[in-house]
Amino acid sequence: MRRLLLPLLLLGSAAALTRAEVERWPVLYREGEVKQTFTAQEKAGLSALIAALNRKPEVQALKKQYEYFGGLSLIGVQFSLVAPFRSAQPERLTVFDVYRSEPPIALVVLSSGTSSAWLIEPKGNMNICGWHQGYTLRDLDLNGQREFALVVGCGDGPNSGLDLDLFGWSKGNLKLWGGMSASSSTPDGDDLGAVQMTVNRSIYVQKGRVPRFAAVTTEQRTRWTETGPPQRLSTRTFTEPVRLDDQTGYRVRRLW
Repeated sequence: MRRLLLPLLLLGSAAALTRAEVERWPVLYREGEVKQTFTAQEKAGLSALIAALNRKPEVQALKKQYEYFGGLSLIGVQFSLVAPFRSAQPERLTVFDVYRSEPPIALVVLSSGTSSAWLIEPKGNMNICGWHQGYTLRDLDLNGQREFALVVGCGDGPNSGLDLDLFGWSKGNLKLWGGMSASSSTPDGDDLGAVQMTVNRSIYVQKGRVPRFAAVTTEQRTRWTETGPPQRLSTRTFTEPVRLDDQTGYRVRRLW
């Protein structure tokens, strides 16, 4: 799993939260894969978009840059839908998994007549990581624009996990918003036969100019069910730390 190089930023106040308060917040992420499906008409539209993108010199250049990239295809579409992303004017956002393997590299395309595109690449060694899924988020900071999330998994077995990486547009350009742990797995002890301990989290968000995030583990949820309403929990142990956008392991660059 990726290691953070700089301190974490905790969003939200230090006020205490209860289960009832958190569960009124919208769910940002819940355990389990989500895969978008497309109608025949949507597939035809995406195929036309993909054909146009594959003719672009910037996409052709990616074939030289990445040895196993043979061009964009329907198989590599993480998701695609129309919403206001950069302004109040809706645009189609289509996110492609460029490598469809490891490391995680994504092409993000906004199209409304003409298109704009950004490439998301790891800054360092993420060869054991890959995109698992992606989806859009309904305007977390209430500025009239949607964000989107990509779920990346790193490793296999002990010391593995899933991260939720948040992206959005600032002054028309794509930025990495932040990220948090969705699942983590570590060995319980130093022996080779140590039991693997896995922590899965459901993540909730309280929208606002500065959103607040709460991560509820499966263990917490089981304990809530068994014991009834819990005592108040401090956000210092309950609210998920969110990485600053310039502290993460990706570079985002505009291709056109």
